[in-house]
Amino acid sequence: MNYNLSHTTCYLFPGQGILEPADILSYKDDHTFQKRYSEVNNILYEDVLASYFNGKISINDTLLNSIIVVLHSILSYEKYIAENHEDIIKCLAGFSIGQFTALYISGVLSFEQLILMLSYRSKLIENSLSLKDTGMLYVIGIKESLLSELINDIYAQFPSCFIGITNFNAPGNYTVSGHNSCLQLLSTRLSEVGVKLCGRVSISGARHCPLLKTEIEAFSNFMSDSISFSASQISIISNCTAQYLSDDPTEIKNDLLNHLVMPVLWYQSIQTAILEGCSKFIEFGNNEMLSKFNFFIDRKKISISYNYRS
Repeated sequence: MNYNLSHTTCYLFPGQGILEPADILSYKDDHTFQKRYSEVNNILYEDVLASYFNGKISINDTLLNSIIVVLHSILSYEKYIAENHEDIIKCLAGFSIGQFTALYISGVLSFEQLILMLSYRSKLIENSLSLKDTGMLYVIGIKESLLSELINDIYAQFPSCFIGITNFNAPGNYTVSGHNSCLQLLSTRLSEVGVKLCGRVSISGARHCPLLKTEIEAFSNFMSDSISFSASQISIISNCTAQYLSDDPTEIKNDLLNHLVMPVLWYQSIQTAILEGCSKFIEFGNNEMLSKFNFFIDRKKISISYNYRS
């Protein structure tokens, strides 16, 4: 495929996806992956892949998923750059945990800082969600206004619980997080109004919502003690605000804290990139998820998925 097209470009980095046992097994004998993964082990003094293969953690473990998706994106990006493509790079955007990848690629975080942040954040989330009966629901093929109306009705009935849209993937494509009792009720309501593409997201627990606000103080203290942010070499669109991320360290820190509890404004972020002149998007990952979202956001723009294994 010819990637060298004269278009202003935005590089995209995906978030956690659905992993199958065969997916994880494939990394065991992937020498390119293992070489970079050994650096992760040296930073963390633990081997999350070994923990999975030994049955100590599940396939849905947050750190396991985060490390795999972030390393796959980085390796794909590095291979692409080594091929000397002549893109006119405007900005970066990351979906969910992909925002941390974007911070690394832009030079805001070192590789060691990236891995330490993924580890600490993942363990905070796992510890928090283990105490809550929560989950996520994907909903496809519904107007945003109707989905919001259904959610607001449920929240009015059960004000002590939480339910809300937490991923705005593309127009008509959303992820809802909340307490499982509310998600079950929403699933019933969606069936009643004729929505057929609806189901549970396999990743455990609710993400990007106020149910994680108890972890903000700990994450803030960790960043203050362990992380120093550098100026970005490439502009980043925050998936919390769908606006450019400031170079001010305090603003970056606040954005990452909000990242725990605020929804992912993905289609709004892509629309911002388009308004800024981007007409080509290159996704670095292994499942083409963001490229598929982009088709429904603006199919006139060029969306390419690049995988270092291809």
